[in-house]
Amino acid sequence: MTLKVAVLINTPPTNKEFWTDIRTSYFKALGAVVPTADVHCYDPVFEGEFPNPAKYDLITLSGGKVDALSSEPWVLGVPDFMRNTVREYPWTKILGICWGHRAFCRALGGEIRPVPGGPIAAIQYIPLMEAVRKFFFFASQKGSYIFMFYLNMTCLGS
Repeated sequence: MTLKVAVLINTPPTNKEFWTDIRTSYFKALGAVVPTADVHCYDPVFEGEFPNPAKYDLITLSGGKVDALSSEPWVLGVPDFMRNTVREYPWTKILGICWGHRAFCRALGGEIRPVPGGPIAAIQYIPLMEAVRKFFFFASQKGSYIFMFYLNMTCLGS
């Protein structure tokens, strides 16, 4: 059985090279772990594209260059999509990375707050739990963090 993965690239594709780098990194990372994975990328920012959750085993929310606390329509659209996915397709796994984990937390009623020292825009070492160490080789954080998790969320790194 082929692993079907949808990736929401949550950053404006105005810098096409950066957007392409993000897309390529997901194909490489997933391909290294599951060479037969069927990966599809979506643009919720400008295209308003969201996958059909019934067709995927895993939906990944990427990082992004926007405030997770923003009230921009597309930023609010991602949590709406996630709430519907959790409600209607509970078997579909969801993974949020960087901005994506904050958006997912927000969608399910968790609380996020600005980082006290200001935004952090760099690749940083973040210890991952044993179950995901092979899957992700780096992680980064931007300008907010999870203050309180939703009850049924599982932390993969801290």
